[in-house]
Amino acid sequence: DEVFMAAQEAVSAHRDSQDGHTQLYVLHHYPGETVEVENESEMVQDQGKRIRTKTNVKHSDRRKVNQFLRRKGKAYIGYKRSREGKVSYVAKGERKMGQTCTSNSCARSRLRSCDIITKDQRQELFTDYWENLNWNEKKEYVVNMVIKTSVNRRISGKGELSRRSGTLKYHFVIDGYKVQVCKKMFLNTLGIKDATVTYWLSKYGSGQQGDCV
Repeated sequence: DEVFMAAQEAVSAHRDSQDGHTQLYVLHHYPGETVEVENESEMVQDQGKRIRTKTNVKHSDRRKVNQFLRRKGKAYIGYKRSREGKVSYVAKGERKMGQTCTSNSCARSRLRSCDIITKDQRQELFTDYWENLNWNEKKEYVVNMVIKTSVNRRISGKGELSRRSGTLKYHFVIDGYKVQVCKKMFLNTLGIKDATVTYWLSKYGSGQQGDCV
């Protein structure tokens, strides 16, 4: 409990860069049930409902609070289970947008458009992904933006067939147009890991496939 509460205090207060006020992250589950994180405000608005803040989070609701924070890309408390079945809490940091692509190869490429995407556009993509999409929508977004193209088998210099089965092409929609970017640009802009994309594509498929000679 002490480990959780200490970390809870760290994740509950998130400073708004606009006015310096502490934001409140509230999760409303079922009629009459409210899960709230400590905040200096007395009342907040959440999906048209006025919800009074509290100073504590019920033990039974901790998991739901952390699920909410995790979905929003905020710092949260996760847990891991050892082989012996022992559960330990692990503090997870908030999601952050990584650096933009500075590759000379991408800048010269006629296919990839990493260099035309501005900082504000990247921030908009990052914010929309973490603030406005639920987990199913996040997965659907990645699946639709990453396209697997098949590659025709080629004979290598040693006379062997290439084992390369395909390549992944990453995209964003900018000003209504779908533009291709490199993998680093895609992952860093959304603040996600390559393993996450690989897993979602293997489980849910990928975007429309095409052929690449």
